Amino acid sequence: AGAAQAALADTTPYMGLQGTYGWQADARHTSNALGGTILFGFPTSEYFAPEINLFGLQSDRDYSAGHDNEYGGGLDFAIYPMQRSSAFSPFLLLGGGAQYEDRAANDHTYGFANAGGGFLINLNEAHTVAIRVDAKHYWVFDDDTSSHDYLQDTRINAGVQFVLGKKAEQPAPPSRPQPKD
Repeated sequence: AGAAQAALADTTPYMGLQGTYGWQADARHTSNALGGTILFGFPTSEYFAPEINLFGLQSDRDYSAGHDNEYGGGLDFAIYPMQRSSAFSPFLLLGGGAQYEDRAANDHTYGFANAGGGFLINLNEAHTVAIRVDAKHYWVFDDDTSSHDYLQDTRINAGVQFVLGKKAEQPAPPSRPQPKD
């Protein structure tokens, strides 16, 4: 039954809840970006899963009292070189999206591209609950803050990922009637 449940978990949507720590570009003049990420994955196979992610971060201003905030969302493509149903499953992430930045000087929305990787450690035989850790590098298309066309941020996320519901198992085929002697 464990193998059948693992196979079901491979194509069943999942959700992740993670804490986030970010290293911001120097041009932002902020530090200690802390926040959270929620993600929803829609696997199409054991090797590929589009993921919708939403995040929020708050960072300390280096130049004055107070905080700057970032809220955003995006679409990542999780690529698993090994089967996602393994006890330990590394993956690559490629994606993009947009984030709203609420800063002391201005408020803007910027697009971003991101790339990174991570791993899952499955916590049960059915592979329905896992520890998830990932790191992503962001290219934020912000030409307002610096003389460059983009800023570079890095974020690490750690938390739990779990399957949302499960598909109904196929019923066993009916048994043949046994002949009577």
